[in-house]
Amino acid sequence: MIRPLVQLHARRIATVAAILAVAAAPLVASWSHPARTRATETTPVFAEQLVASGGSVARAAWIAALVIVVPLVLWVSGRTPANWYREEGDWLATSPAPRTTVVASCLLGLVLGAAVLAAIPAPIVGTLSPATGDGELLEPSHVAGSARSQLIRPGDAFRQSFASVDLVEGDVVRVRVTPTLGGQTPTSRARITMGGESIEAVVARRTWLEIDVVPGADDVLVKNVGTGAIAVVGPNPVEVWRPSRAFLGGHLRVAAHAVLFAAALAALALGLGAWMSPGLAGALALSLWLFARGAVSGGPLEALVPGCAGLDRSLSAIAEGRSPLAPPIFALAAAATLISAGGVLARLALGSWRRDGLS
Repeated sequence: MIRPLVQLHARRIATVAAILAVAAAPLVASWSHPARTRATETTPVFAEQLVASGGSVARAAWIAALVIVVPLVLWVSGRTPANWYREEGDWLATSPAPRTTVVASCLLGLVLGAAVLAAIPAPIVGTLSPATGDGELLEPSHVAGSARSQLIRPGDAFRQSFASVDLVEGDVVRVRVTPTLGGQTPTSRARITMGGESIEAVVARRTWLEIDVVPGADDVLVKNVGTGAIAVVGPNPVEVWRPSRAFLGGHLRVAAHAVLFAAALAALALGLGAWMSPGLAGALALSLWLFARGAVSGGPLEALVPGCAGLDRSLSAIAEGRSPLAPPIFALAAAATLISAGGVLARLALGSWRRDGLS
């Protein structure tokens, strides 16, 4: 009599502990730099560094939370089918509920639980994150450019046309460049020009050259005005950023990517856990995700795998003090397909258990 009660209370406490751990991770990562939230007056240069530093803390807080969420989701989901064959087996054998309903209810509960855990950091990190330097949040609008990187020798230039893109005042254009060996020095200077406006910068590492959109201009020009060679880094080296109205600095959009990732892993671990041990199921689910991530990296399908390109770009935007984009429709469809596949795997395994029971 005592043992079942202890197990019941342990499960309830574990759920609360998991939620508290996920909530505490972004708080610890953010509070480790309290001075960043207390600055009231800064010079423009220091303000830019402050925002970049705060964005890095927000990104670290998200990563810390996901490091807790992912193993927890894999562990709980992988051991759920094991309970069907052990403590909960007698109940399943005599229950009037169809086994499809049992699997669907467990799958729904695990997916919703994983989604809640993955979304918890959004309001915490979003509230603690500093605002952008000028108080205006930007989000990506368009990408353009060559599929290959292009070398720009001293005196040469790279031009990107926006004939098919509607640029508006307030947009920001940036071009990704990097220094290359050549000339007299491994570093160089580049000038980015749009309309009648231009900005020069030293290119000492891989970076972005950024300029505000000039009304009426339909192209951007990057010229190498130094002595060392530079390269425009493809694919899609030119980006257009537009003012955003994203709530909580775009952290809810990061949460959407994290929710798809956690939900897909939960369903996959559930389906595999019906065929193997919980630990092996969790390890295999994570391995399959890592394999898929490597297989589609840099290709047109990378946005289809939950937790890959979409989540990476979201965290990168947060680190820059900007807003990411919400997951596209096809990413939602891909996650739904993985969740359905996990449910099918679990149902196939449960259908072969105690065939004398209801099916």
